[in-house]
Amino acid sequence: MSDADYDDICRVLAVCFRSGESLSDLDIERILSFDMGWLSPEEAGTAVEAMIDKGWLVGDQDSLTPTLSNYSVTTPLGWFPRPSRLITPVQYDSVKFQDETISANGKKTASVDLQGSGKISKPVDEENEVFKDPRSKIERRLKRFVSKQSKLEIEEIDRRIQRKKNALGMVSNWLCIALIAREQGLEMSSIVDALSIN
Repeated sequence: MSDADYDDICRVLAVCFRSGESLSDLDIERILSFDMGWLSPEEAGTAVEAMIDKGWLVGDQDSLTPTLSNYSVTTPLGWFPRPSRLITPVQYDSVKFQDETISANGKKTASVDLQGSGKISKPVDEENEVFKDPRSKIERRLKRFVSKQSKLEIEEIDRRIQRKKNALGMVSNWLCIALIAREQGLEMSSIVDALSIN
């Protein structure tokens, strides 16, 4: 079993439970099939039952919650889950996942070992956190550029980013900033060039 087997389930649960509220089995089936289009309605029903059986979802059918409550998930652009990983999920492994804790020096401790490094907990400085997506490194500069060009305050851009994330679900900050720039009618070629990964 590979880390990708765990990654897909964690990402799917993050999408389904992004509101933070419990869902019924039918709600989750609807998200998997009609909202996201990842599975057929029949496959979605099988997947939900399998995730309950394998320990990924807990509660009764009208009020299910994910076993993982405090975890962060990164999702690559264009990602979608492999259906077989949802229909026949791996068993939830409580040793693999631990709740996030705050270390004595006040820094966040990464708790989810989705990379299989064997190091479950390591200090992470939130300000200097290393992102897998290299475009994340230019978010602050891109935000300042859009603010200057559009005459929007940084705080307003932050509010719009949050609104887009609430509406679109799992979307990166840099993509939200690019969408805001487009809405403001800014010339996009320099922004696209800055976001291009060579």
